Amino acid sequence: MPVAAVLVMGADERLALKSPYNPDLVTALKDAIPYHYREFDRPAKTWRIDPEWGEVLIAALEAIGIAVVDKRPATAPTPTVAQALAEACRRLTILPEAPVEVAEAAYKAWAKLCHPDVGGSTEQMQEINDAIATFKSFNEEIPF
Repeated sequence: MPVAAVLVMGADERLALKSPYNPDLVTALKDAIPYHYREFDRPAKTWRIDPEWGEVLIAALEAIGIAVVDKRPATAPTPTVAQALAEACRRLTILPEAPVEVAEAAYKAWAKLCHPDVGGSTEQMQEINDAIATFKSFNEEIPF
């Protein structure tokens, strides 16, 4: 008979794992999750696990053949960043949500290092110019 475990979000904002006792489950859980991030609640007969370890827990249990019923609340998908903006931000070494002022400061710092007049190359400077132009095109304010 296959073993199943139920994973829910507990009232204490930690994950709660309920399952019939299974020594393989306990071993897999202890091997996968450091003891600082897990504890066994004896009265409730439930494992309490920090939420950041949820995916690791599921993978570890499924690897030993335990079916996990995941009843955690759905999380909103992380917003995706356009490839051109991501590349521009990588080149400027800033985050996509950075204000334009931060992007401009990064641009100036890179220009001081990469400008052909100070030992940089034309190609490097063109990359930086393209990056700031791309960043600004994604961050234009919408007039009201």
